[in-house]
Amino acid sequence: MKKFLYLIIIILVVLVLALVLVSRKAEAPSAPLESVSSNSTSTSSAFLPNPRNMSFLVDGEEVVLKDGKSVEKVSAARATEIVTEVVGEPVFGDIGAGDGSSIMYLVQQGGGTGVFVYVVATYNVNGVHKGTEAFFLGDRVVPKDIKIVDGVAEVNYLGRKSGAAMSDEPTVPMKKRLVIGGGELREE
Repeated sequence: MKKFLYLIIIILVVLVLALVLVSRKAEAPSAPLESVSSNSTSTSSAFLPNPRNMSFLVDGEEVVLKDGKSVEKVSAARATEIVTEVVGEPVFGDIGAGDGSSIMYLVQQGGGTGVFVYVVATYNVNGVHKGTEAFFLGDRVVPKDIKIVDGVAEVNYLGRKSGAAMSDEPTVPMKKRLVIGGGELREE
């Protein structure tokens, strides 16, 4: 019973955090490209499309974000929806695909208990910005921060020890180093 209660509390905290972060975001039609680390070579002040209003592939399905959120009805009979939301702010810089890249966290939940956390990126192909396939981090993990260093996105989050129950609180610091290649995020 305690594990179930902890699970509910964790889910509620993640949802409240996501809602607070999304509600604080003042929407702009575009976001400025800025240097995100001392090792970044991007210094352009050009404006990029807002990644909170683009489409990405999540588990092979297209998700179209509007103001950082997508709500898709799965079953009208059950009133089931899949909700996909941006958590935090996009980070802009060069992620191995030339200037004009951005990267951010997405959280997706549907009718079950899962709260699936992904990372998505945008990249520039001949002046056209595209979204990548989502890179899955885990179920009910806690996003921390993303940094771009020397063309590599360092994605930090809290996960669980191997074999731990999903009801266990994510406390293990984890890091993925990602680059864009062939239109998708992949580990370096």
